[in-house]
Amino acid sequence: MTEPVPHPYRIDNEANREVIDEAAATEFLASLVGRDDLRSRGMRVATLRNLGRLDEAEREGRAAYDLALREGTPRQQVAALIRLAHVMQFRRDWSTADAMFAEALARAQELDEPLMLAFAHQHAGRNHVDQGRYAEAVAAFGRALALREAHDAPADQLESSRGALRVAERRLAEQRETHDSGS
Repeated sequence: MTEPVPHPYRIDNEANREVIDEAAATEFLASLVGRDDLRSRGMRVATLRNLGRLDEAEREGRAAYDLALREGTPRQQVAALIRLAHVMQFRRDWSTADAMFAEALARAQELDEPLMLAFAHQHAGRNHVDQGRYAEAVAAFGRALALREAHDAPADQLESSRGALRVAERRLAEQRETHDSGS
């Protein structure tokens, strides 16, 4: 079986979402049928989430996380947990998403893999943005960017952190202005 190539997407920092082509994503999802390896399951979770099929994404995410706990490396376990946390974020189940991101951050810290820790901070920051917790988002994106800069992350990861940080800083400033003008 050939290795599936993930469908193309881009991150829209303003919307705090991946932008996908629904037809391409649906076709990509079909190419994953019958594949039960961790990578394929992870791609299925993200694709289902981005298509708004959150019930399926949660079921697949839980199955993928269970598989990662049984058979995966600690790094794969963190990645599976982050994907599942994102599903809970999209479901607006904030307490579950927050707990999962906190656990993912703690586990990523233990890995001693700075770029994986940056990945965890970046995605936790996106969760904070969705909740309007912009000060926490700024801190998370700032940590992700610092780690990525210090450890020669690829240019697209650096730009993703910089863009997300700019948006979070702007929203924090707007939030403070609204609060100050309302008092």
